[in-house]
Amino acid sequence: GSQGSHGPRRVGGMAYRHYVLLLLLLTYIHCLLSRMLPAFLVSVPVPGCQLACAGTTPAPLCQRQDGWGPPPAGLAEEAVVAYDECQRCRARLGTYGDEGKDGNWFNMEDGACLEQWQYGLLMGYGFAIPFVFGSLLTASVVDSVDRRSMLALMLAAWSAACGMMAA
Repeated sequence: GSQGSHGPRRVGGMAYRHYVLLLLLLTYIHCLLSRMLPAFLVSVPVPGCQLACAGTTPAPLCQRQDGWGPPPAGLAEEAVVAYDECQRCRARLGTYGDEGKDGNWFNMEDGACLEQWQYGLLMGYGFAIPFVFGSLLTASVVDSVDRRSMLALMLAAWSAACGMMAA
């Protein structure tokens, strides 16, 4: 029921509560998967290099065609050759030159030149710190602004951001 034309309207019932809970759960799952997407993209293997890179630990390409760093210290001669062959395959050099896009296109580790520890900082603190400050700001705005105006503004901002990504 309602309390008249000026009072708050109560929407109740267990069905509505379960509906809201389901929407919140779906939103949470979407946000979690969106946040984890870069974790999947950081180490996508370069197609066609699985055999050349088997048993090696490649270094990030960093948009370079050579000079990507020496192999790890203490490797046997065969392992150094395998490391170099893996790097050449991932950079699409020599006999691998006609196999398509290189590792810079396939994964963030190569394209953004991120080491594993740098990526860990980015995914951990790089997400958590802006999220905390954004949550505190949002909480203060929600307490002082009309809910409908807030939702309309956030919908417009989200739509603008999606439109800019599509452009």
